[in-house]
Amino acid sequence: MPERTHSEMNSEMKARPSRARLVAITLLTLAMLAIGTILAARFGDLSMRAGMAMGDHQMSNMGNAATVPAGTKAVEVRIALSEFKINSTLTTFSKNATYHFIVDNNGQVEHEFMIVPPMSGMHMSMEEMDRMALAGVNGIAAEQRKTFDVTFSDSAPPGKLEFACHLPGHYEAGMMLPINVQ
Repeated sequence: MPERTHSEMNSEMKARPSRARLVAITLLTLAMLAIGTILAARFGDLSMRAGMAMGDHQMSNMGNAATVPAGTKAVEVRIALSEFKINSTLTTFSKNATYHFIVDNNGQVEHEFMIVPPMSGMHMSMEEMDRMALAGVNGIAAEQRKTFDVTFSDSAPPGKLEFACHLPGHYEAGMMLPINVQ
């Protein structure tokens, strides 16, 4: 076996990062991941979806999301999300009444909450589902609460709608609840 010269060994050592440098890079990467996780848990999903502004978690494609006018009392609706169920204090709604939704993710994974026409058996992209949604919130982390107001206006389709989570696999696992708008 031929012996390596001093300059060959020296150039080989320069090409390889030191153990201390590898440890420092690893620790820095882990710290950045931890900060990202903390920010995501604190501020929710900051990703962008079609039709949404950065950080805008409310979908309102049919003009149904509302702010409650001064002096008007909204009907409170409590929603509990978990793996893979949606529970609600109300499932029958009146048109032109304003509802204040309080959505709690009591599960261990992120969920979303959408008010949509029934989509069982339909295959569409998240962008198409977002366009069909009357209202909802995205990126509800475990143990997180989000609120929003909705008035089911005359443009809302009459009859059956559903509350649903359309994150991959959630709807298929039964994460939907039929509702009725009268």
